[in-house]
Amino acid sequence: MMTKAVFAGLALAGALALADAAEHMGVLQAAMGAYPGCADGCLTGGSVKATFGEDMNIPYEYTLEGVRPSLKAAKFAVLAAYEAANKTAFGAGIEAEGNKGVFVEHNADGTIEFHYDLTMNENSTTGGIHIHKGKSCDDPGPHYWDSKNNTVTDTWGADTKWASGADGKAKGSFKVAEVYGFGDNTGRVVVVHDASGAKMACAVLGVASAGWHVHVGTTCDVAAEVGGHYWDSKNDTVADPWTVVKFNAEAATVSGNVASVNDGYGRAAHLGHAVVVHSATGARIGCGVLKATAVAPKVTAPANVTAPANVTAPANVTTVAAATTVTVNAKDAAEAATKAYTDAGCDKDATKTGCADLKKKKDAADAAAGGIATTVAVTTAPSSASQLASGAAIAAAAVVAALC
Repeated sequence: MMTKAVFAGLALAGALALADAAEHMGVLQAAMGAYPGCADGCLTGGSVKATFGEDMNIPYEYTLEGVRPSLKAAKFAVLAAYEAANKTAFGAGIEAEGNKGVFVEHNADGTIEFHYDLTMNENSTTGGIHIHKGKSCDDPGPHYWDSKNNTVTDTWGADTKWASGADGKAKGSFKVAEVYGFGDNTGRVVVVHDASGAKMACAVLGVASAGWHVHVGTTCDVAAEVGGHYWDSKNDTVADPWTVVKFNAEAATVSGNVASVNDGYGRAAHLGHAVVVHSATGARIGCGVLKATAVAPKVTAPANVTAPANVTAPANVTTVAAATTVTVNAKDAAEAATKAYTDAGCDKDATKTGCADLKKKKDAADAAAGGIATTVAVTTAPSSASQLASGAAIAAAAVVAALC
């Protein structure tokens, strides 16, 4: 015959299993929005979801809304005609170490943001930099803009220039209107002119990549508190795993999967951390905080457990009638894990054997409290204490399996 102790045993077994699952397994999801302080080109929505299993290799799914479709021109080479004329402004190249090249971001209103990051052999001066019609640096062609049947004059004018400092570094951006869109610009060339106006160097525009990563901070309200990438460097002996997490910035909404990221931390350690989305230029444009998502796995108890109608269940069990269900939610799991911790005397002496593990379960259950429910179907009576223990163990195992 089932007693209150039987119910409590099942509830506690499920609660502790739920605590284990809460710490190591389950789903966290971040609802994405604009990065704090972002004023232009900000993310407008989307989500990033992490699914935690038994190891640290975490798969992610993402959908990002409000991305600027972006192109990049890199590996600039000197134009043959420029080299043949024995001109020297190009030198060994304009993409010195650390320079990013050219990025072209396409706005929803039909304009583009043109970003450049180069090193010139000409200091403290300016020169033109434009998208040209050609698709090969062997034949760059003229400036490329939407003339609307020759009713719009060339928009690549006096404001579309690079400007270098005393050290030759040239970094800046400008907006250009009456130009073509992402699809038309893909594969076109960017030409860099020297200070005299001669066509000096060239590179082809291709799809740019951007990135998103989990960060150290636990807020998306204050930019200064978001911090850098989040991973266990083990005293600087483990490289940052987030540097390779990228997506192609080829549409306003992008979706995809990342097969695995191992940053050295489990589910409990990720809970509450910020996910940051970067544009192709590296600017922070989006942010969201990882939160637990409610799940309601259904678990069937073994056939050796029953609840006669004349037994009153404890507070954390919703029903005692035969063939009905018993529910343990995350709050109950937290309370049960705390009770197990105090019953073992760990609140008075945390150094006792087993207390470290019980505290870990208690902390994980506390973190998970907030809507996770476990439903256990009660069927027939146990014939011995060993069968009851077996039933509780199977129920607990089923909880873990369901949360996976």
